[in-house]
Amino acid sequence: MLRFIHFFLICLFCFQIKLANALQSDWSTGVEAKVRIISPLTNNDNLTEFYLGLHYRLLEGWKTYWRSPGEGGFPQKLDWSQSTNVSNIEILWPTPSEFEILGVQSIGYKEKVIFPLKIFLQNIYDDTFLSFNINFLTCKDICIPGNAHLELTLPSGIGQLTNYSFNLEKSLSSIPLPNRKIKGIEIIDIEGSKNDQHVFINVEAISDFI
Repeated sequence: MLRFIHFFLICLFCFQIKLANALQSDWSTGVEAKVRIISPLTNNDNLTEFYLGLHYRLLEGWKTYWRSPGEGGFPQKLDWSQSTNVSNIEILWPTPSEFEILGVQSIGYKEKVIFPLKIFLQNIYDDTFLSFNINFLTCKDICIPGNAHLELTLPSGIGQLTNYSFNLEKSLSSIPLPNRKIKGIEIIDIEGSKNDQHVFINVEAISDFI
């Protein structure tokens, strides 16, 4: 009997630790692609700038798109206007891969991807309610628009690491870091695409020189 009680207490402790080390929204209800919000910490850790992740899981063979998708497709669009205690959100884009869909060269992701979100908080002492409406495109033999409504409350206070901290850090480490200033030229944006014969690179920049 004492052994059973001891075992029960150990299981209860492990269950509580598991709850303490996870903070995420529910998965969206899509078929070809599902998405959820994940957090590396249980609380905002009293940070004015906080990173979360948009975790996509795609069925085998299905793909979604980078911020500059190439000749076809479109990148995800995030509406966070119904969130509270948020002044701004910036989507960061991990390094993508190149693939062909329906004879069109495109750039994006397959199987799974985590998009880091840089969240700018208004008040570190308030809880943060995140309400996201997301539109995205997934393609295989056909292309299907997807949408998701996700909600997550991020409590204020000192946080503990969650099970998602490593994967989010790994995704952050794969964000391209362009050198935007080159001898008096500041690069504002770069987009690339290609076809069977040519590669096209569009660079938007401003210069200190006349």
